[in-house]
Amino acid sequence: MTTPAAYLDFAYRTALAAGEVTLPHFRVPIPVVDKGVGGYDPVTAADRDAEAVIRAEIAKAFPEHGIRGEEHGHEPGRSPLTWVIDPIDGTKAFSHGVATYSNLLYLEDDEGGAVADGRKQVAFVDYISVGQSLMVKKGNPKHLSSIASLAGKSVSVEVGTTNKDFLDQQSKKLTASGKSAIKITTFPKDTDAAAALKTGRVDAYFGDSPVVAYYIKKDTSFAFAGSPVNPIPVGIALRKGDALIAKVQKAVNAMYADGSMKKILTRWSMQDFALKGK
Repeated sequence: MTTPAAYLDFAYRTALAAGEVTLPHFRVPIPVVDKGVGGYDPVTAADRDAEAVIRAEIAKAFPEHGIRGEEHGHEPGRSPLTWVIDPIDGTKAFSHGVATYSNLLYLEDDEGGAVADGRKQVAFVDYISVGQSLMVKKGNPKHLSSIASLAGKSVSVEVGTTNKDFLDQQSKKLTASGKSAIKITTFPKDTDAAAALKTGRVDAYFGDSPVVAYYIKKDTSFAFAGSPVNPIPVGIALRKGDALIAKVQKAVNAMYADGSMKKILTRWSMQDFALKGK
């Protein structure tokens, strides 16, 4: 019987193989196709090629498993286990040369639960601290500054996300304290949620801080409101005991020491996401 650790090792090696396919396309001109319906959903040849490599590796190692990929669909297997693939999680960033994308691969059972808890199997080298942020129109006409200030205000968010769940929880807390609920408007695509702010359908947009920074960088009619919410460390995952851990940590420390990390974060309006004490 294959152990969770063995599955994780396979996923690690296969993601690296996919990275070898995508990396030659990074920061070079590459055609981008919008496959979205009702919102911008980009895809490139790098996405499709990387998924093809991942599928081939799964078929060789676990032919009985199902595969569900973002680019090449669902292939049911004879086993209750299914590999889920997003060959480039962050195609928009990838196509713009922004290094905030990943090759995503995980294994779930027939109830949708993850088979292995990666946090127990890998070590992380943290490089930024990221949370969620409010985005408003430039000048902040509604004077929003915190979650509490959203009482009675309309906020757009992508459906089916932890951001939506968080807003629901905060809205309940506001009503429990005698304040007005947050008027939450959901959209199937994150880009649709941002567009709702652009067109004045809502007072604010709520999403992951790097995504908000990206929108603001690309559209000067948007701006941050207040400080990031629930900031948590974001890191590079490596197998425990891997010799690369010390090297990656040294590289991150050097980027903070020589100011290059600050320069990168400032370019994308993310200077508040730097690790404290670095």
